[in-house]
Amino acid sequence: MWDLTIITKWAEATHDMKDPQTLQRRALVLTMIFGALRPAELERMRSDTIIFKDYLVQTQVQTKTSGGEKVKVIIDKHTNPRIDAVAALQRWGEFTKTTFKDEHVWFDICENQPANLQRIKEELTAILRENGIPETFTSYSIRHAVTTRFAKKEGADWKAINVYARWAPGSRVIQEYYNVLPIQNTK
Repeated sequence: MWDLTIITKWAEATHDMKDPQTLQRRALVLTMIFGALRPAELERMRSDTIIFKDYLVQTQVQTKTSGGEKVKVIIDKHTNPRIDAVAALQRWGEFTKTTFKDEHVWFDICENQPANLQRIKEELTAILRENGIPETFTSYSIRHAVTTRFAKKEGADWKAINVYARWAPGSRVIQEYYNVLPIQNTK
């Protein structure tokens, strides 16, 4: 799995950019990283479910594993303001309120309409390619990189990882498909 710091360094470097495409890409990728979201969950976000608080942002998304229910996603403010998903999402939201006036969060800027899932994946993939991540990796690999980093940080506590990534209780996805460090004392 590629190193997630490649993308967080890009986010740091583009922190002061003001063009709409970069604003959106930063907000997209940082929201995906710090919310452990799937591209489809990003597409389902709506501005009326986003609540900004002092040190976090909260939203609701319809997940793949929730049987159509919406689940709460909380993203904490990052200590590094240059990779803070809360600030990036807030900045993007301020732009969209005056520009698009729509309940969607993400937009196809060239077409001046809400972004569909394919467009969101294209924007995320563009970030990967611009940063030298090989074509074998897709937009979904951002979630793989996030979950792998979390698994290493948490010492591969499978229950915590399933909750963090919003997989169904008892899911073995992380053990079977993700690149994690070997662990001890598991059954």
